[in-house]
Amino acid sequence: KQFSGIKATSQPVVEVFCLKEDELIDTLDQLLADGGIAGVIVNTVKRSQEFAQACRAHFGEEAVEVLHSSFIATDRIEKEKELLKAIGKDAERPHKKIIVGTQVMEQSLDIDFDLLVTDLAPMDLLIQRIGRLHRHPLCNRPPKVDTPKVFVMGINPTFDFEPGSLSIYGEYLLMRTQLLLPDKIYLPDDISPLVQAVYGDDDYFITK
Repeated sequence: KQFSGIKATSQPVVEVFCLKEDELIDTLDQLLADGGIAGVIVNTVKRSQEFAQACRAHFGEEAVEVLHSSFIATDRIEKEKELLKAIGKDAERPHKKIIVGTQVMEQSLDIDFDLLVTDLAPMDLLIQRIGRLHRHPLCNRPPKVDTPKVFVMGINPTFDFEPGSLSIYGEYLLMRTQLLLPDKIYLPDDISPLVQAVYGDDDYFITK
């Protein structure tokens, strides 16, 4: 795939990688070997629970937090406060933490991940999620996550998308996002062209 409608002219740059679900634990293990804060944002509550369970089994209960829309409002607000205290602006960040959640993490929360893993979603929502990656200027990020990297799960050459994602977002937007998703995203220059290309009806930008 190739997105040819953008000239990369500004920093920062976010590197984009495809990730298979069964590679998640090994990838987190490798990149968080020296510490760091990883966000794992998936499209359904069920998937967040399943991935959180897998992460806890490998990294331990204390290393993993969960935030999704099925928590009652008071519990969710308390969890959000705890996250802001731990990984918000000017927070005293823990050595290693994995935050697993759903779309509630892409909205309004001023939190900062060293590393982001996300389900495939429409381009504008992916960019919102990326907005939590290296959000604040920090000089002490662990070396393996000192540059912004996002790993996208659910990319499929035959467009056989994960059923939960498909039911929420539909095949068309997921397909166009997959086709137009570049290997690097330059912020903020690429935001508007990428979103317009995905939501437009012109296939000029898609080169197979």
